[in-house]
Amino acid sequence: NCGYWAGVMLSPESGRRVAAMITGKMDPATNPLRVSRYREGVVTAGGSLLRGHH
Repeated sequence: NCGYWAGVMLSPESGRRVAAMITGKMDPATNPLRVSRYREGVVTAGGSLLRGHH
């Protein structure tokens, strides 16, 4: 499991977040995947593991 630690470590939280979105427990205003973000013009800077390493 040395190469796939992220899947093992992040899966439980991902499941909780998806369940919260589906059941309506997540506040739509804080949902980063909300459809209205396009209409609102929400822009977030993407991250990169290679940033600063040219």
